[in-house]
Amino acid sequence: MKILLYFSGRLYEPKGTPIRVGNMIDQLQKGGFDVYYAGANRPHDFKDDHYLPLRPPAARILDILKFIRKNRIKIFYIQTSAGLWLAPFARVFTRAKIGVDYHSLRVEEENAYHSYSLPSYYFRKWVELFLSYFIHFGTAVCRPLKEYYRAQVRNFFILPVGVDTKLFSPDIEPKKEVLDWKGDSILLGYAGNTKWYQGVGVILEALSRMEKKYPGKWKLLIISSSGAKDIENFIKKNNLSRAIHLLGQQAHEDVPKFLSASDILAIPRPSDTITEYAFPSKFPEYIALGKPVVTSRVSDIADYIEDGLSGMLIRPENTDDLCKALEKLKDRNLRESMGRRARETAEEIFDLSVLGEKLSGYLSKI
Repeated sequence: MKILLYFSGRLYEPKGTPIRVGNMIDQLQKGGFDVYYAGANRPHDFKDDHYLPLRPPAARILDILKFIRKNRIKIFYIQTSAGLWLAPFARVFTRAKIGVDYHSLRVEEENAYHSYSLPSYYFRKWVELFLSYFIHFGTAVCRPLKEYYRAQVRNFFILPVGVDTKLFSPDIEPKKEVLDWKGDSILLGYAGNTKWYQGVGVILEALSRMEKKYPGKWKLLIISSSGAKDIENFIKKNNLSRAIHLLGQQAHEDVPKFLSASDILAIPRPSDTITEYAFPSKFPEYIALGKPVVTSRVSDIADYIEDGLSGMLIRPENTDDLCKALEKLKDRNLRESMGRRARETAEEIFDLSVLGEKLSGYLSKI
């Protein structure tokens, strides 16, 4: 079956969505689909006739419609709701089944950064919901997204964020320089962007408290994929240069080599319209490393954690809860047992091959 994936971003960047799209291409090919791609850059090993480079929006519409008809595409699968504007044209002028892979409430994210006026905000929300009526099916990274769009999209499939369980594995050899810096301390780790909705401030505050209570016994490793000026200021202000190691953006394949030196990994997100309708792509990677994860009870993440057994759930953006969890996780045996159960969850639910089979089966029915 011929399927065209559309993604306006760049593949192979060490960020959640490009990684998800790249993995989806691989898994659909393994599932027997004849995969075509329209995007900003060509997927590895794609032939010319299977790749459509993106031009400006006006020309892009015509290019995609021609491409779908010329190649007799059966499914036009738009990656993220940023491409929803293409749905009405594809629905009216082609015979392809149209789907969207929803990763978040895009309007909410944009509003957080741009602070739209109320009329503009509600107009954008209305347009997004209206455009969703033109699609045949949707996939979403979490259950709340399915609930949000269920009035517009009849066929909806939950497709969690996946992880390469061979790349992120308990058997990964940690970076020697990180181990040397860590010493005998308990190492708390975090990798990802440092925007406010990730709750990195809570991690910093918790580490600061633990360091004061147990001098030299706790350390924090942060791999930041975005600007980290606030973190640098916090380290300097609180004299924590010996306890916090801040790294810049790393290639995705190198991240597990750093994180595997950690004893505990944390995702203390706040609860808001961004985090409740999204899923942290770092969570499957964390648990695949066989590490205990302390995470906020946001979105549907509680569906994948047995609190106290395979991980620890805390109240959103709550420093006291995070500190209490870290106190319990001083116990090495508890950390190891949680890590083993976490790894089992990664293999059973989030492994790319498992999700690839489910997606292939779903699309075949569509």
